[in-house]
Amino acid sequence: MSTRMAAAAFVALAALSVGSVAAQTGATGGASQPGASQSAQVNVDALKPISEYATTVTYNGMSVASLKGTDVKGANDETLGKIHTVLADAHDTIRAVTLNAGASGKEVVVPMARLKYDPGAKVFTTNLAKNDLSSLPEWKR
Repeated sequence: MSTRMAAAAFVALAALSVGSVAAQTGATGGASQPGASQSAQVNVDALKPISEYATTVTYNGMSVASLKGTDVKGANDETLGKIHTVLADAHDTIRAVTLNAGASGKEVVVPMARLKYDPGAKVFTTNLAKNDLSSLPEWKR
């Protein structure tokens, strides 16, 4: 095989590897987009709750304790609820949070890819509306 063909094969394999990692991690190539659909999927069964006393697990520099209780605002600035449980994968990477879905009492899982932190207002925002919460997976643990 020529050097040129070997280099092309290497570049192709590297591109496939990067694409595979991005698909597995939900990476979107930049800041998380509140309305993202494919990257907003999480495997709820693979998640575990993280204690508020965990000091090594953070999300963009925010501790689990500081995440809990943070307001989540949805479409039209309506309050969807407060973060109740912080969920991480097997590598202790925070992937989702739970909110109480209101009157149903259901605790729903909201992927972090659907949330954006507003440091000025100290809230998370999303394009979800209150009536969208019932379509999210339920956290039953």
